[in-house]
Amino acid sequence: MSQASGKQPSSGTGNIAPRQSFGCMRQSSLLGGTATAGFSNDASGLSKVGNLGGGPGNSIIFEHIRVPSAGVSVMEIDYATSGERTLYVTVNQKAPRQWVLRGSTFDDPVPAIIHVALKAGNNTVEMGNPNPDGFAPDLDLIVIAPRADLSWAGSRATTQTCAARPADAR
Repeated sequence: MSQASGKQPSSGTGNIAPRQSFGCMRQSSLLGGTATAGFSNDASGLSKVGNLGGGPGNSIIFEHIRVPSAGVSVMEIDYATSGERTLYVTVNQKAPRQWVLRGSTFDDPVPAIIHVALKAGNNTVEMGNPNPDGFAPDLDLIVIAPRADLSWAGSRATTQTCAARPADAR
């Protein structure tokens, strides 16, 4: 099954890839080094990956992230941490990008949105923290989706405001 979530993607149109979810404890992810799976009431699938970082190789690798054409995609990272931790994201073995993520609990995952350059076909994403004294947050899942094209908005974009009316004003 190519989808880590166990769900088939909705059909995309043209070169736009459908939204794809990759849970940390699914067949498409590999744990390395000290990375471990753990129970979490609030994580998808009731599990998350912790003990990421503290050295190279203590990471999670998501394999088989497939997109129909090369370009920039949106990646949602659902993570949990108490305080501040640094996550290194490596796409297709290129130079890693560093993200400082903050949170107030290891129990309730929250989303972070980043943009990643993916190649046509299969892609691999590795997450961790290679620094001996650095740790990454716990991870629940990642979601890959097409980047929205806002070029249509141009300079004529407007904003509409909706005002609530009291129920007796109808």
